[in-house]
Amino acid sequence: MRTLAFVLLTMTLLVGCSSIHTSQRPSVNENSEILNNNAYTKTSLQKERSAAQEDEIINLSWDYLSNSAKKTVINKNEAIVEKSTFEQIPIKLTKKNNYTEIYKVTFSTNQDELLGPIVIFIDSQTKEIIGKGARK
Repeated sequence: MRTLAFVLLTMTLLVGCSSIHTSQRPSVNENSEILNNNAYTKTSLQKERSAAQEDEIINLSWDYLSNSAKKTVINKNEAIVEKSTFEQIPIKLTKKNNYTEIYKVTFSTNQDELLGPIVIFIDSQTKEIIGKGARK
């Protein structure tokens, strides 16, 4: 009888411990979106704002480029738009630091291996180009 009670007690403890262990694991939502370094692709940004607003940001960045730079861009419509911060801008075109919503627009070029992509930083509120990426 003692052995049976010991076995039942042991099994109860094991089952209880495994359910505690299982409940401590975070649940995974299969619709969750994992983004590295808080970077957003064009698709994920469309959830936060309209496609028209995103196109406007890309077009304003495109208009800032020189004609010779535009000729090296592989496909303007495949530009990558990411949220950014003022501190992340390598070459700042302004000293103001009161921007609320900054986006980084990256254009792939046929010179990426040699110089890197063309990167433009824009404030979405003022529509002002506030910085650019450094190229090699």
